[in-house]
Amino acid sequence: MDLVLKIAALGIIVGIAVQVLNKTGREDIAMLAGIAGLVAVGLMIIKLVAEMFTQIQALFTSYS
Repeated sequence: MDLVLKIAALGIIVGIAVQVLNKTGREDIAMLAGIAGLVAVGLMIIKLVAEMFTQIQALFTSYS
């Protein structure tokens, strides 16, 4: 649940930043901010999936 809140907060912050940058005419920087937010969320999810696979591997090695 904690990860969901972190992703939601990051999405809100990036969304606000993109809107402000678009309003000020900095569309190129807004696009980079959006991509950076997407990469940050992707890294969070990749870390979580890696932990899941480690736990699954530990589960199967304990039965063999």
